[in-house]
Amino acid sequence: MINLLPDSQNEIVRAEYRKRLLAASALLVMLSIVIAIVSLFPSYFIARTKYVALKDRADALNVQGKKVDMSKVTLIIQDLNEKLLLLRTEKKNTEVGSIIFKLVENIPPAIKISSITYEKRGETAKMDIAGVAGKREALITFVDRLKKEKLFSEVYSPVSNLVKDTDISFNIQIGIVP
Repeated sequence: MINLLPDSQNEIVRAEYRKRLLAASALLVMLSIVIAIVSLFPSYFIARTKYVALKDRADALNVQGKKVDMSKVTLIIQDLNEKLLLLRTEKKNTEVGSIIFKLVENIPPAIKISSITYEKRGETAKMDIAGVAGKREALITFVDRLKKEKLFSEVYSPVSNLVKDTDISFNIQIGIVP
């Protein structure tokens, strides 16, 4: 192919071509960098939000940690230990859990228990049960079942429990075998 342009003009065209190629390449690189930066913005904002949330939470925990009064914590622990001592029994004594299990095992469907109170003084223990019986027969059956249990030394149901025929509020005292 014949070149009609003089060499000086050819050099100018080549230089112009290189400038345009360089400008297009620079534009592509800058565009790629801008796209990369823009695509990183959501990740940055999410990370920043999590950082701020964690920092706020850490500050809140530090503030709460300073406000805790150790004497109150000690009193709560001592109270819990006393309650645990009540539930802990020696091996020769009957466990409270088995007593409550036997009690619940003997409850007929018409009986609703509203409270159970367990009290232990020295070697003797007793339990007071309060509730509502749908019918008198159900209450009598419940008391008879409790009297047949070997864990209970004495089952006392006052006569006043049997005054009404239906919706009977009752109290039963049970002595527990040591």
